[in-house]
Amino acid sequence: RLHEPHWCMVMYYPQDTTPEMGPTQLLPGTQFYRGDSDRAHYSRGHIPSFGEQLAGWATCVHTVTGPAGTVVVMHYDLWHR
Repeated sequence: RLHEPHWCMVMYYPQDTTPEMGPTQLLPGTQFYRGDSDRAHYSRGHIPSFGEQLAGWATCVHTVTGPAGTVVVMHYDLWHR
């Protein structure tokens, strides 16, 4: 993975967005996690499981909420749901 962003993702909330509405959630720091595309960087092709990767980071889910007109710019590789 690249440590500097080469792409970004932009989200726009046209209405007030609350946690009850089920807005996008982000896992800060996950843009640095490795996945299938990074297989060559692991010895013997081992790719850590999701649990292994999370155990190495002090991160928690961040729910993105805000008033109408909120714009969020984020790293393209940041895990979100």
